[in-house]
Amino acid sequence: MNPKFQHPLNQFVLISNRRRTFLNLEKSVGSQKSTQAIDAPGKSEKILITNKVTTSFSTSPRTPIAYVSFLRPTDFSRIKIQMLLFLLLFAPLQVWASSPKVERFSDHRNAAKISTSLLEPSLQSSNAGAALGRSSEPILLDVVLNPSDLNVLQLIAQIQGVEVRHFSEKYQRISLSVVDSELLFTLASLAVVRSIRPEYGAIVHTGSVESLADQALQSDVIRAANALEGQGQTVGILSDSIAGGPNRDANTSPAAGVAGTLSGSPSQDSGDLPAQITVFQDLAGRSDEGGAMAELVHDIAPAAAIAFNTAFISEAGFADGIDRLCQASTVVVDDILFFAEPMYQPGIVAQAASACVDSGVPYFSSAGNSANLGVRSHYVDSNSAVDNKNFPVSGEDLHDWQSGDQYLDIKLAPGASIFAVMQWNQPFDSVSRGAGTEIDLDIYLTTTPSVPTFGSNLLALSFNAQGDTGAPSGDAAEVLSFLN
Repeated sequence: MNPKFQHPLNQFVLISNRRRTFLNLEKSVGSQKSTQAIDAPGKSEKILITNKVTTSFSTSPRTPIAYVSFLRPTDFSRIKIQMLLFLLLFAPLQVWASSPKVERFSDHRNAAKISTSLLEPSLQSSNAGAALGRSSEPILLDVVLNPSDLNVLQLIAQIQGVEVRHFSEKYQRISLSVVDSELLFTLASLAVVRSIRPEYGAIVHTGSVESLADQALQSDVIRAANALEGQGQTVGILSDSIAGGPNRDANTSPAAGVAGTLSGSPSQDSGDLPAQITVFQDLAGRSDEGGAMAELVHDIAPAAAIAFNTAFISEAGFADGIDRLCQASTVVVDDILFFAEPMYQPGIVAQAASACVDSGVPYFSSAGNSANLGVRSHYVDSNSAVDNKNFPVSGEDLHDWQSGDQYLDIKLAPGASIFAVMQWNQPFDSVSRGAGTEIDLDIYLTTTPSVPTFGSNLLALSFNAQGDTGAPSGDAAEVLSFLN
């Protein structure tokens, strides 16, 4: 190892649906931090909701903690896949165009604004195709904007082949759908565009059994004893949809995905929901998990009014929905988690939830339940004598998981898939604007326990270009998916 570099303690968490699986992590920092690394992400903030508010950052250096979530079964035996995580450090944003990561896939002068996973979609897994530029489907984008006096919607409307899914003036984010990957460079050429990344999507925390919430909370006892049924209250609900899918028939109005006063849905006709529900924004073709949540609310507080806003379009749409419902409700609840929400910093969703609570409106979020499926590991440099910034990787700077093993097995059955979300405790540029990550981590998925090689053993990777010591850039997140 070059003596001007130090590899501080690192922690890593992995979550799998079934049993322990394995991943590789590496960290490297520059000379300015050689004696200042600390073992905590920063001071604690008041935790308002389990999965939305985490920590904030001081100006002192942070020791990275990486978190990876696997959202599909990974314990079958047909194909053995090696997965490793590799750290690379690159120049600041203004000179990213000369970095090996960006140069390999594009020489466009604004390519550094575009997530590298969008620059080379052919190496991404098929189950993320809609977000990673496969030609058969639209490319869904999460675009971070620079402050500007320009009319952003008018500017975007002039670009043929671009559809606006959601625009948030408050949070300076716009969700887009494009039909041609070349439009990425058109968008990147706009001065108002700060960065472009895939829309990685979200999950709903759905239960697997019929709920007995009313009995479990003993709200039936409280109602009977105190004549309290939620009179004068409005419960705001955020989920994927309320009547855009199965909770809809010929008598339901308004049309799927249209705002208005919901009436005539099957759950309303059966008495499981109030006859009228205020819908600020809905989404067609989803699971109507919001309808299921509303049924629980109606069981517990049958006299309470219900309002709904989808949270499933984008993080910015989620945050705007919180703001909207907070103004119209006395209680707000969600069951959504976006994969790219910052885990170690209050992102825009957490900020909206915090503001809602500060205004006097209680906010509740489903914490989910991944059970005891995590692995936490301290970073160990597998070759402390060498530090490099090579891309493609050369293999010297890999995490040592155990006894010199740099490669950790993941077994997948045919048809099984992996969705891995990795984050570490550095700021997000998309949130902090200019105070991004100073550490660059990558994930590689290979067929053999050997250095990942393009055109050979490499199945999938997540390798966004991030910042360097003293030159923060980008978000501290990588997302990888693969369908076997």
